Amino acid sequence: MIITTPNNNTIEIANTITGKEKILYNGNVVSAKRTVAGGIHLFTATESNEVVNYEVEIRSRWHGMGYYVNVRRNGVMIFSNK
Repeated sequence: MIITTPNNNTIEIANTITGKEKILYNGNVVSAKRTVAGGIHLFTATESNEVVNYEVEIRSRWHGMGYYVNVRRNGVMIFSNK
C-alpha cells in the first residue's frame, strides 16, 4: 500500500502474513518490526524545512483476514482504510 502525504512524499506500508511490517518513506526504510496483531510505527521526517512526526498504525481486522491502516501526520489523521 502506498500513501501520498500532503507534501507529495510517499509512505509505503508492507505487511506480510508472517507479521513482518516495514514502513518506507520516499523509498527509505524508517521502521520495521514483527508483530502478531499489528503495531504502531513512529518516525520523523523533514518536509519543507519543518520536522514532521508520523504515526503509522497497522491492525488486524476483527475477523483476522487482512488489516487496516491509520496514518497520522503531527497528530492529524491523513489516511485511514478502517
